[in-house]
Amino acid sequence: MGFNLLDIFAKAGVDYLHPGGKKSTAYLIQKIKPVDGMNVLEIGCGTGATLAQLSQHTGVQLFGVDVSAEMLKTAEQRMEYCGITKVSLKWIQPGGKLPFEDNFFDAVYAESVLGIIEPPALSVLLAEIKRVLKPAGTFFSVDAVWQSNTPVEKIREINHRCKKDFGIIQSNENPGDENEWKAFFSQTGFIHIASLEIKEMKTDNEHVQSLSDTFTKYKKRTAFLNPALVAAYISSLVRIKCFHRNDGKDLKNYFFQMEKSG
Repeated sequence: MGFNLLDIFAKAGVDYLHPGGKKSTAYLIQKIKPVDGMNVLEIGCGTGATLAQLSQHTGVQLFGVDVSAEMLKTAEQRMEYCGITKVSLKWIQPGGKLPFEDNFFDAVYAESVLGIIEPPALSVLLAEIKRVLKPAGTFFSVDAVWQSNTPVEKIREINHRCKKDFGIIQSNENPGDENEWKAFFSQTGFIHIASLEIKEMKTDNEHVQSLSDTFTKYKKRTAFLNPALVAAYISSLVRIKCFHRNDGKDLKNYFFQMEKSG
């Protein structure tokens, strides 16, 4: 393995790492429909950009968890910079239990998380998400999924190369395409509500420049005073574009909305 891609992005303060970026986050928040009294959890909160955006809804209690201490460190810095005090951030063990009681959250979401978690940890995480959701609570996932015509040999080749370079796969082989993901969610206790390819999204919410955006720029400027980090960051972007994503020919970005069953 060359270096940890997520740690590099954390140090650089990269905000919207997931498919669709700010647009898909605006769409996600539109679908969450935040109202006073809601408890909302982000799985894999990264550097905290989405939580910072959600914090504009002052009556919502927000929580974020991540397996990366480096990501959480930057998320904490973002919240402090923005003066956000109502977001609770927690580190979690990969494959471990979520540190929350049963039936606690009205909504849980994950942006570019499930696709890079390999079985059996993926099933464990989905069971935990179902456990902490309230009855009829909603789960949202935004992720890159494979095109249905992408050969399994190519999927394995890309995932092998990505894991060797960055320590994570590009996206799960099985479930792979959007239909396999829908079936997988159903098998793990969720009812499919809606799904669509991110390029088809329409949102009423335009992204508004905020203190969180200013923090991202500040973090990137200060991080890039380190020449080694600059070199690693540029190298990672080049490798992703040239060797891993194949310019999107093998992948498409998808949004899933599900409800807890039972």
